[in-house]
Amino acid sequence: MMLFRALTALVALPLLLFAAGLAHAEGTKSYSVDARSSTLKFTARSMVGSASATMAFKGGTIVTGPTGQILTAQIVVDAASLSGSGLVHNQLAGRSGFDIASHPEILFRATEVTQRGSQITIAGELTMRGVTQPSVFAGTISGPNAGLIALTMSAELDRTKWGLTAGRPLYSRKAKVAIQLNAAGGA
Repeated sequence: MMLFRALTALVALPLLLFAAGLAHAEGTKSYSVDARSSTLKFTARSMVGSASATMAFKGGTIVTGPTGQILTAQIVVDAASLSGSGLVHNQLAGRSGFDIASHPEILFRATEVTQRGSQITIAGELTMRGVTQPSVFAGTISGPNAGLIALTMSAELDRTKWGLTAGRPLYSRKAKVAIQLNAAGGA
């Protein structure tokens, strides 16, 4: 076990140093997620309608390169801020939903960004309920302009991959996640 920990530390250290260097590399700029103006909407559909809930962002950082393209991003969503109507809230907040008592945050770490003009696709690792799965969000970007970045993105996810089974089988396995994310900075 000690050998495993030592090997893990040896592998992790260069990666951490690389990430720290990237954040301060020449020409890069860092933007902080504006939690007050950013939102996430989660919607699952059924044959008789849909159930939706919203969550607030807790924070995060977006790093851009010299030409303004996004290089990396780490985002934190406040799962405990979940809001929806009575039964929807109770189901999604509970153990078969986001289990916010045990997992109050949702994390996203970008691993690949493709940007063509205002069109953007961000692939990464999404962690909900302590489970990490690959995810891809697509949409539009505005900025960076005057120290601001705005992203409007969405993804269709198989929520059961993260253990979100609330409302099954009435509600679809697939859920749409829509994001409006604003970030400020550029320093």
